[in-house]
Amino acid sequence: MSQINDTISSKIFERKPYLRNYFQNWETSNLWDIIPIKGQLEYYVSYKGEALSSKFAPDKQAERLLESHNIKETDVIVLFGLGNPQLITRINDKIKPGQIFIMLGDDGAIVPLLWEPILKEVLSVPGRHIFAGESFLGMGMNYIEALPIERVSGLKVIRNQGDTSRTNFYNETESRIQSVFSAKMSDLLTKFEFERLWIKNSIWNLLNVAKTPPYRFQISDLQDKLKGHSALLVSAGPSLRKNIPVIRKIRDKVFILSCD
Repeated sequence: MSQINDTISSKIFERKPYLRNYFQNWETSNLWDIIPIKGQLEYYVSYKGEALSSKFAPDKQAERLLESHNIKETDVIVLFGLGNPQLITRINDKIKPGQIFIMLGDDGAIVPLLWEPILKEVLSVPGRHIFAGESFLGMGMNYIEALPIERVSGLKVIRNQGDTSRTNFYNETESRIQSVFSAKMSDLLTKFEFERLWIKNSIWNLLNVAKTPPYRFQISDLQDKLKGHSALLVSAGPSLRKNIPVIRKIRDKVFILSCD
């Protein structure tokens, strides 16, 4: 498929340049179709001739699905499956510009089909992104890992059943995303617990480093000097506090190296 060069699309591509890569000749393009409902400004998507949402009332189906989700202003919203375009539109209309809304699909070939009727308007809004297919999933995971977790209250996953029931792509992707968020929340909790102590120790070190010069050496100086000795690597983490008594008990029996 040729590149799209209208003014609105060009502005979107300037802000989100990765989107240009969807406009190519996909081998699976002939498997997808977006079908308008007569007399209504609604669409549904079919894959291999099978509808991925209601053929008769996809917007009503989307409305009912969203009624079961309590979306907060600080939630990151992830939509699994692009088979109901009305779901994309309703989520976009429900949340404010800037709130993170990530659309995930299992095949990039669907993006050009949805561009004019649905995606062009949605992706012109700040905070909206789409990652469809394995080749774009890595980029999506990098984006999620870079999100400022301190500004987020939770992850809201919304699934289009017609998509998630036909492939394991979404289950596997959800597991990866949940793992990323769990790790980021763990890091945030560690920061909340130890931040004051870190600042206190840093200030103390700055004030005293000139008075009592520490013994400085390169880590390479320890090479081959600790053979046969047990060692313990200690770093800041959620389990550090509860393990301090154990560290004190064995401190004279092992080599302890602390790091951040």
